[in-house]
Formats: sequence, structure tokens, C-alpha cells
Amino acid sequence: MNEILAFAQGSLLLLATWMLSVWAFKLELPFRWQRGLLVGGLLLSILPLLRMVIVPYLSTNPAIEITLPVIEVGIATAPTASGISSAEVLRWLYVAGVLLALVPGLWSIGRVFFWLIRGKRQSYKQSTLVFTGGSRHGLCSFGHWIFIPATDKALPSDLLLAHELAHVQSWHSADKLLMQLLLALFWFFPPVYLLRKQLELLHELEADAAATRQYNAFDYALELSAYRLGVPNAQLVNPFFKSNHQLLTRINMLNKTMNRRHLWLAPAALSIMLAVACTQGVVSDQNADKALSEKVYAEEEDLMQLNKFPEFVGGDEALMSYMAEHVKYPEKAKADSIEGMVLLTFTVDKTGKIKDGVVTRGVHPLLDEAALNVLNSMPNWVPGEKDSVPVNVQYHLPLKFTLK
Repeated sequence: MNEILAFAQGSLLLLATWMLSVWAFKLELPFRWQRGLLVGGLLLSILPLLRMVIVPYLSTNPAIEITLPVIEVGIATAPTASGISSAEVLRWLYVAGVLLALVPGLWSIGRVFFWLIRGKRQSYKQSTLVFTGGSRHGLCSFGHWIFIPATDKALPSDLLLAHELAHVQSWHSADKLLMQLLLALFWFFPPVYLLRKQLELLHELEADAAATRQYNAFDYALELSAYRLGVPNAQLVNPFFKSNHQLLTRINMLNKTMNRRHLWLAPAALSIMLAVACTQGVVSDQNADKALSEKVYAEEEDLMQLNKFPEFVGGDEALMSYMAEHVKYPEKAKADSIEGMVLLTFTVDKTGKIKDGVVTRGVHPLLDEAALNVLNSMPNWVPGEKDSVPVNVQYHLPLKFTLK
């Protein structure tokens, strides 16, 4: 459940980023601001996934967290249905998609290293020219290298080199790597491919703007049109052109005056997206807004000094019997052969009540809900004490669902 919520939240942020980037382009904000808005949105879209992975392992308080023995829930015989569960199929399909989406980027990075090994190098201002000797690529750049193909019999014109130097100085290749990561993580989400096209266009427009600050815009447009003939596409490295449509857009934008009246909209939009990215996903517990972000420990004192730990009435054996008896294996989970370990986290408060129950590591929504419902309906414990004063104590309870 947590994984689905994190990916849904990230996908929503990607969609918002694309819509905002299109909107900023129509408003004709400065290209650097448009790029900042787009790249900022890409970074924020990863935040829910990072939080899903990192937060459960963070502990900012030096207090005790007590982990109870594993309690096994199962049935006497395995169900008649055979095969892997639908959740497993989806998981493997996602992994396969990630690997396939990484192939083009890895291939392009390998090609860059191949060019670096074979090519001859020459220093050029704040970059390095690399003469690849190949003819199946156009003038392009990656990192601080500018790659020149064998088809360029002489050194490219200063106008073209100024364009590629702008790519180098603006670190556009870092954006490309980030975009490749997003393509791999969200390969199933169509707007991410639209974002890639938008980012490529902004890179070219930003480099065009830098070049025309040094050279005449009309001469530069003629140079662009001339060099366009016979240049194929590339993937990870910055291609000089992607399509005739992009070429026309770039030439049309050369004489545009950028709109600076609405610059405040970019940071405002990113601030709203940051708030969304930092919002915790909703789980089935009624106190879900506090789950994972608020861990309740014993009140600021050192729990190592507890002279009485919380206890389920009857002890650990009674707790194991209670959970094994009351947690029912969902019929749908049986039919789909769904198994696994559900980790529950809860707090025994000063009165012995169970509070802030949450699934910190789930298996499947059916199993997670079955375990959480029983946890939240558990009878009161005997509270823990420190110096004869009741305190709050947090527990972890692993519940293993097994089909025997």
C-alpha cells in the first residue's frame, strides 16, 4: 500500500510539473526560470519514493524500540489455486520496465566513454573538444566535453561551439541524467516522456539565448538551418536538433523578449509542490496523518532506566495466542497465494491503550488491513513505568502470514 501511494504521489507531481512547464513556456518566462521550475519538479517527484525507503529506518530519538517475537498466522493446508500472485506479477513487470528504460541511457553513457577513449582531445575555453572520428552523430556535448564527428572536416564555427559551450557551462547533462532516472522509475507514466521533450527544448533554447548574446541572431539562425541537414538523433548526449518542429520553434524564439513580470509564479508553484511532496500518504488507520512522521516514545527520559516494561495481560505467549486466534487470513489472499511478513508499529501509552498503530512494512493491502484491524482492537496492556510513573513505549510487532 505504501509503495502504491508513493508512486501515485510521484506521478501526480510529474503531471503537475509538465502542466506548469507548458504554462511557463506560454507565459514566456526566462528560459533559466523555466528550466529551474521543471528540474525542481522532477526532483520533488522523487521525494515520496525516498521518504518511503528512508523514513521507516530513521530514528531521531535515542529511546528504546522494543521488537516482539514473530507471530505466525496461517492455515493448515495450502489453497488449491496455484501460481504467483497478481502483486508479484506487477512487481516483476515494473522491474522489467525499469531495466528496459535504463538500456538507452546506459548505451549512450557507454558510447560517451568509447568516444573519450578513442578520440583526440583539445582544450577549448572552459571545455574540452573531443574528435571522435565517428560519423553517426552530430555535434553534441556531455559533461565538459564537446564531441565533434568526422563529418565536420574543419573545426565547427564559433556560433555552433558557443551553443555547445552553453550546454557545458549550464550543466545540462546533469539534467539529462536526472531525466533518465525519472524515465526508469516512472516508465509507465506517459507525462514523463512529454517532460523529456520539454526539457530537451529548454536546453536548446537556453543555449541559443547564450549564443545570441555573443553573435547576431539572424546569422545564428542561418547557421542552425545549415547544420540541421543530415544530423541524426541521439539520446543521452545533447543532440543539436531533435526535429524540424523544434528547429522552427528555436528560430522563432530567438527574437522573443522574455516575460519577467510573472517570475514569482515559479517559486510559488515549487513551494506548493514541495508541500505536496512532503505530505505523508494516507493509510487505513484513523491516526494516519501522524503515522511514521510522529513516533511516540517514552517521554524524553532514557527508557534504559525503565523499571517496568509494558506487558500484554498474560505475557508474550498470551499475546501470540491472541493474535494467532483473531487475525484471519483473508480468503482473497488465500486464493492468490499471498504470503509475507507485515511489520506493525504501535505505542502502549501511559494508560495501557494501544495508540498510533501503523503498518511500517506491508506485504499486500489485504494482509496489511487484516493485521492492523486486530492490532487496533487489542485490549489494554499493563503500561510501562519509570520510577513508578507510567510512560509511553513504542513496540514493533512482526506478523508472518504463511500458507502451509
